[in-house]
Amino acid sequence: MDHRTPRYWKSPFARFVRSYGVESLAAQLDIRSSAIYHWIRGATTPRPAHATIIQRLARESGVKLTFDQIYEHSRDLRADGDDSWATSFSDNADPRELIRARRGNVAPL
Repeated sequence: MDHRTPRYWKSPFARFVRSYGVESLAAQLDIRSSAIYHWIRGATTPRPAHATIIQRLARESGVKLTFDQIYEHSRDLRADGDDSWATSFSDNADPRELIRARRGNVAPL
């Protein structure tokens, strides 16, 4: 899967993540890089402690990044109607299908 979908990488937060490097940022935050891709897709947002570290790392890199910009990224994606991160399934769907679909291994029902 291509994690570089252009619309996800337009915000100041996403541009900082891309310039800093997902793997480097994950190492600094002691988290998995997949968590950062979830943030970029707008599926989740950074915890406040991580946002504080991200803001400090940005400042050390010469980038001014506010908390609003960090959290606006997800809000803007959701406001644009981006629901590609959410997959709807019938009530009796096998939970394993949901997991595989979220990983991109099967087409949504």
